[in-house]
Amino acid sequence: MVASGMLSRCWPLALLAACDTALEPLVCDDGSAPVDFFRDDDGDGFGRDDRARPACAVPDGFTAQGGDCDDADAAAFPGSVERCGGGDDDCDGTADEEAVDPPAWFADADGDGYGDAAITAVACDVPTGHVADATDCDDTDAGVNPGADEVCGGVDEDCSGEVDDDPVDTAWWYPDADADGWGDDAGATAACVGPEGWATVGDDCDDLDPAVHPEAEERCDALDRDCDGDATADAIDPSTWYVDGDGDGYGVPRLTQTACEAPVGYVATDDDCNDRAAAIHPGALEFCDTVDHDCDGETAEDDSEDASAWYADADGDGYGDASAATLACTAPPDHVADDTDCDDAELAIHPGADELCTGLDHDCDGAVLEADSVDATPWYADTDGDGFGDASTVASTSCDTTAPAGTTADACDCDDTDATANPDGLDCDEVACPSGGEVWIDDSCGLREISATLGTGTGTAPELAIDEATTVSFCAGTHFVRIEGTTTDTIRLVGLDGAASTTLDAEGDPAVVVAGPLVVEGLTLANGESSGATAAILEASAAVTLTDCVVSGIAAPGSTAQILDVAGDLALDTVSIENNRIEAGDTASLTCSNDVIAVGGDLTMLDSVLSTNTMECSAWGGSASSGRQTGTTLRVAGDATITGSALTDNVVHVYNDGASAQLDGPGAAWIAGDLTLTDSVVSGNEAQAWLDCGDPSCERQVYGGALRVGGDFVMVDSVVTDNVADWLGASGFGTDIDAQVGGGVYLDSGSLTCTSTDGGDHGIYGNTAYAGGGGVYWAAPLSGAMLTSVGCDWSSSADNDPDDVAGGASWTAGDEASFSCDAAGTCTE
Repeated sequence: MVASGMLSRCWPLALLAACDTALEPLVCDDGSAPVDFFRDDDGDGFGRDDRARPACAVPDGFTAQGGDCDDADAAAFPGSVERCGGGDDDCDGTADEEAVDPPAWFADADGDGYGDAAITAVACDVPTGHVADATDCDDTDAGVNPGADEVCGGVDEDCSGEVDDDPVDTAWWYPDADADGWGDDAGATAACVGPEGWATVGDDCDDLDPAVHPEAEERCDALDRDCDGDATADAIDPSTWYVDGDGDGYGVPRLTQTACEAPVGYVATDDDCNDRAAAIHPGALEFCDTVDHDCDGETAEDDSEDASAWYADADGDGYGDASAATLACTAPPDHVADDTDCDDAELAIHPGADELCTGLDHDCDGAVLEADSVDATPWYADTDGDGFGDASTVASTSCDTTAPAGTTADACDCDDTDATANPDGLDCDEVACPSGGEVWIDDSCGLREISATLGTGTGTAPELAIDEATTVSFCAGTHFVRIEGTTTDTIRLVGLDGAASTTLDAEGDPAVVVAGPLVVEGLTLANGESSGATAAILEASAAVTLTDCVVSGIAAPGSTAQILDVAGDLALDTVSIENNRIEAGDTASLTCSNDVIAVGGDLTMLDSVLSTNTMECSAWGGSASSGRQTGTTLRVAGDATITGSALTDNVVHVYNDGASAQLDGPGAAWIAGDLTLTDSVVSGNEAQAWLDCGDPSCERQVYGGALRVGGDFVMVDSVVTDNVADWLGASGFGTDIDAQVGGGVYLDSGSLTCTSTDGGDHGIYGNTAYAGGGGVYWAAPLSGAMLTSVGCDWSSSADNDPDDVAGGASWTAGDEASFSCDAAGTCTE
């Protein structure tokens, strides 16, 4: 028997251990027939039809539903949702039909594996001509897609949204300054398209020369044209060199080499006629012997080095004609070695012949009617100018029938020092320069020639004492004499042929010292030197006028020295005062007050030059020493009017290694009163304090690089430029007590007016002052004083450094500027 609900019939022995031996119909306990159940291995509620089992109740692992087409997949059963994947999820016998999850596929028209996001198809399997990627930015070009290499050409190949970004085929471009097709590697850059004028190849070793690049033809010069590091390798123009056995610079063609430069022992020429003798070669000096030294096939030639000059002697006097010369190793007929005959047609005319008063140059010295003619007339000195001479003194001889000035043919004067002691009291009144070098004095005693009383330049120049109104006339030449004038009347010193031809040389002493007015015309004053008590070249107690004069190369030692010291007014007309030097030094706590020119009154300066004069004041001697220079190149106690003149490159220095270095005087001129400067140039002057102290309390003071003006300064169509007020020395100084001011002008208290009337480069510019007032430093303007510019330049070629105007007012201007500043410091344009 079986339990309730079990089958009542026996199963095959393989399934049941006990069963009836007789088969009975299969029925359930309740009498119903058993039904088929299906094996459900995947637990999805559906079993496979081919694994059915009849039973009255559901066996474990079985289900009442059959029709499962894949009992290993719980998602596959009848009625399941069909999904893409290749399986038959709903067991209808077809895989993937009407799947709920088909993906989108994108058209790939160009077949590059990247699709067009705008053209899609939905299917489980990729349709033909479609891909899963939708990032193609141009589906008509297989070379354009996100995986493509970006290349130059203006197309976005990699679909990055940018054209030619990081392309794989960029080229290197090289700056090609000389446009020879080769660029400079140093400035290379990678790009699809190079900058205008750049080259696609580099390696140019000189990008400023179009003849230099790697493919240039090399030539035999110092230039490496083909950039191979060798200036001559593979040159197209090598020279042929010839062996030079004797080392004379000339070769022979028996051995040659080709190269840019001569190999050792080779030269450029092959025309040596004897390569065993260094003194024989083309161009060698020919000599009067039997050897052909210069390789021209001839010997003893007229142009031999030791050939003599022979001169035609047509008159047979033994003297030849210099204009009829010939060179030869031996004298040609009718020729002599002497060339000094001045008339080769006259036997009596030649050097050494007696000179005669005939108007002919008998002795060939270039002069006629000479004083040494054998028939010349003797002239006697007429010292007192009364027309009668001293028989014991022959002043000169001449062929002239008229007596030279200061002489007479009459030798009957009984006292030639007294003009009244003569036969009839006659006087001479004419200055003459018969031989050049005469000196004439014209005073109350008349006119007389005093050349014989002058020095010779080999000792101390004699003194010419003048005690009354006198004119001293100097003929051309150098006159060694000192002038000492004790009179208060005017003394005139006149160079008859001008300063270029006439010099007054004091031989190391002051040249001119006078008590009264002085007029000097046409003289160069030279070789003076101060002794400390007087000026080095000229000292006057009254007014002085210099016209067409030169004062140059004068030296003056001492702390109070002057070159020119004029107590009264000074007038300069066409005067050059240049290259003079005053030097005092090596004294602790030294104060210098020297000036190249000191004027006690007013100055008038016309068409004159004050240039390259130097003054140095040195105070050495330890930390307690001090140095002060109160002098300048030109000092005027009164007013100054300077017209058409140049004050250039004058230097005033004060040196010190102690307590301070102060320079009161400017480099060019210190005018105590008013200054009027018209059509003039003031440039390149320097005032400098040099201090080697190292103590912050040490002072460095400089007042004015070029000009210092105490009164009013009127400047018309003039230039003040490139002047400097500065200092030199060690560092560490106290800047609060430094004053290097007024590079161009130091204006004490008065007004300044600068006017340019013609639009030229007139003005105050390019000047430098270390502490301020590069152009003008207005120290302490008086009430009512004005600083005015009318069309003047303040930066024509260079700005004033550090400023144009400082001190009482501050202002910076440009070219052709018009502005004004008042004493309160208010400036307006």
